[in-house]
Amino acid sequence: PGDQPGWVARSSLLSRVMESGVLDRSWKILAAMISRSPGRLWRNFVLAMTPFALIAVFSYNDLSYGLLSELPDEARSVIGTEALKEHFPAGTLGPTNILLHNQQLNFLQNDQVDLIREVSDQLYAERERLGLIDIFSSAYPLGMTPQGLEKQASLDANASGTGAFAAAKRAATRARIMNQYVGKKQPLAEHVTRIDLVFEQDPFTSGSIEQLENALQELKIILPEKLPGETKIHALGPTASIRDMKLVTDRDQLRVNFLVLVGVYLVLVLILKKPAVSLYLIVTVFFSYLVTMGVTTSVFWAMDPENFAGLDWKVRMFLFTILIAIGEDYNIFLVARIDEERQTTTPVRSVLRALTKTGSIISSCGFIMAGTFCSLMAGTLLGMQQLGFALAFGVLLDTFIVRPILVPCYLVMLERHYFGRYSRLMGATSSPKLRTRNSHRPHTIN
Repeated sequence: PGDQPGWVARSSLLSRVMESGVLDRSWKILAAMISRSPGRLWRNFVLAMTPFALIAVFSYNDLSYGLLSELPDEARSVIGTEALKEHFPAGTLGPTNILLHNQQLNFLQNDQVDLIREVSDQLYAERERLGLIDIFSSAYPLGMTPQGLEKQASLDANASGTGAFAAAKRAATRARIMNQYVGKKQPLAEHVTRIDLVFEQDPFTSGSIEQLENALQELKIILPEKLPGETKIHALGPTASIRDMKLVTDRDQLRVNFLVLVGVYLVLVLILKKPAVSLYLIVTVFFSYLVTMGVTTSVFWAMDPENFAGLDWKVRMFLFTILIAIGEDYNIFLVARIDEERQTTTPVRSVLRALTKTGSIISSCGFIMAGTFCSLMAGTLLGMQQLGFALAFGVLLDTFIVRPILVPCYLVMLERHYFGRYSRLMGATSSPKLRTRNSHRPHTIN
């Protein structure tokens, strides 16, 4: 430490900046700008931020659930996966297994295998629409591609004949096929059969979820036509697991968002005793969350447009919860200071004074918080880098745009009754006055 009391050394750059009064003057300049034209300032910043909020809305469900997408390019599993994709379709990384359960059918019987053949044929006929590359089943154990059918025909030809040896080969081949595609454990056993679907897309991407859903819908149409009785469909594999994770996280996200917004709003109302203003504070922080999501999506897409599959699914939930908490802390501090200043001056001047007196403190806290979150970007996992960038940017956005501009501009417009007869309903504390030429002159902040 230097010879100056406190945590800032007198010889440090930060100390010299603080002693020069540059920060205080900058907040006074901003307060004067808000006093001069709050509506124009508010509109310009909202218009500049809205495109990124729209990006977040339209790409809200474009998330990455893959494990490999988080790993660095030099990881062995990533290198191996890329090598596999050079020689085989991406869907071969993880085929989807469809289990069909029908208590009325015995899938070991030849006539039941013929029914599975009809189901496979009809499904394969829609392969382009469904994004399918190949289908494996008890009727097509080597697949339905020309190469697979040719190989199967060759094996069948080798096992043809009327001799005992040929019959034994056919029986052994059939046993291996049934062992692979028909259940063995009681009580279901022969009432369960398996169909393997290979899709075009990487099984760990969100696009594969849509392909799986389309295939399941097609099966729900085909099965009642081809198989008697009730057939239950079960899906497993990487894509099915990701789909279930997406359903769970989407449901949890809605629940968390609702509880956080309602809970924080009630706390704001209890502390500030201003329901309308508290609602605006919630809206601004939620808006900054959407803008942050949009900016983060744009930045990481620009860094790797070809391989960008979306933000990691964990970013959305953690970012929302943390930004709402931090943003409302800053807003409570600002609005509480406004109430203190209102005891000695006019409503508009109290807003501007509170801005200048809390600006340096909140901005310093924002810098420290953003710097802390930036440390997450030093990690090698892509999801951690995305979360670190999003948290740092979101805190800075809230610290230097939402709290010092969007909130004060709105409060000044409110106290000047820009919203007419609705101003009191929206939280204005002053009575409306006739507008004169000098009624909205900029205030001088002392």
